[in-house]
Amino acid sequence: MCISAEASFAVGVGVGLIGVATLQCPGAKTLPWLAAVPALFAVQQVAEGVVWLYLNGVFRQTPVSLLAQYVYLTFALIWWPVYMPLAVALTEPVPWRRRWSFAAVVGGFYVSAFDTYYLLTTDLSPTVIGHSIQYGHG
Repeated sequence: MCISAEASFAVGVGVGLIGVATLQCPGAKTLPWLAAVPALFAVQQVAEGVVWLYLNGVFRQTPVSLLAQYVYLTFALIWWPVYMPLAVALTEPVPWRRRWSFAAVVGGFYVSAFDTYYLLTTDLSPTVIGHSIQYGHG
């Protein structure tokens, strides 16, 4: 999402602070699934910042940089496709909209299953292309 390590870390810290504040709000008790979104997204952005540092040559490929790649991709490709429709479905009071939201959860599971297989069977090689990180085949 971000265009540099600095941007990823800034977004991660900023959204992380918002996430902490959101989780402390009274409404977080009634909507915990939605209240957790900023904090979870902050973790994803910090992981992306570590990937940027690796790609910019700040350090070599290490277990930490590899873990950061997989944390980022796990959120982007596996977690969010299931979590967001589930969060909406669990908080939706209108029955017909809740049913459609749960249908989206099923679709998210299919996407996540495919992407899990892809992540486990592909050698991912991140590169910088046009101020963004692209994950290709190694």
